[in-house]
Amino acid sequence: MNCYIKLNHIISITSKQNLIIYDSINSYYQDASNCSVFMSLNLMDQMLFSTKNEI
Repeated sequence: MNCYIKLNHIISITSKQNLIIYDSINSYYQDASNCSVFMSLNLMDQMLFSTKNEI
């Protein structure tokens, strides 16, 4: 599956899963012209699950 997501807007998705996208994933991927973020779902998974949340 090759889907890309624009921040706060699902551009294209071929599965029935619901995705929740947060503005604060990583500012490195922001486009300077319009502050949009494009990344593959695989890259998004890596970023979301690579951080540890400690209570």
